[in-house]
Amino acid sequence: MTAKAQTQLDLKAAIEARRAARSFRRDPIAPALLQEILRLGTRAPSGFNLQPWRFIVVQDPDKKQQLHQYAFNQRQVAEAPVVLICCGDRQTTNQENIEAVIALGREHNAVNDDFANYMRNSIPSFFEIIPALARWKLGSIAMSC
Repeated sequence: MTAKAQTQLDLKAAIEARRAARSFRRDPIAPALLQEILRLGTRAPSGFNLQPWRFIVVQDPDKKQQLHQYAFNQRQVAEAPVVLICCGDRQTTNQENIEAVIALGREHNAVNDDFANYMRNSIPSFFEIIPALARWKLGSIAMSC
């Protein structure tokens, strides 16, 4: 089931109309609309279609309050009905994930043998030539949302 947006903007108008939100209504977000937002987020393009991100949905008020302190005490984090956290997934270059992307591409006739082999050989090396990515020491917050 997909939720329909109330208004439609062309890309230029959407970018020009974008503003930072400093406060939010506390009205709950309909589950169908939240599902559609997440569906669209997972469809964002990425190199080799790896989608190297994962989303965490935080709706519990206590969890949002805990998260608030890690977000520079911005009141919006505790105020918003839903907080979406987009996390970079450093495991996307694992061979298992690469094979899953290749399989999905093959299902849609978008990946042939030559391109599959190119992906297998190229994706891991891209991260090897950018050593800063391997050096990131990121802390984590244990949360069950």
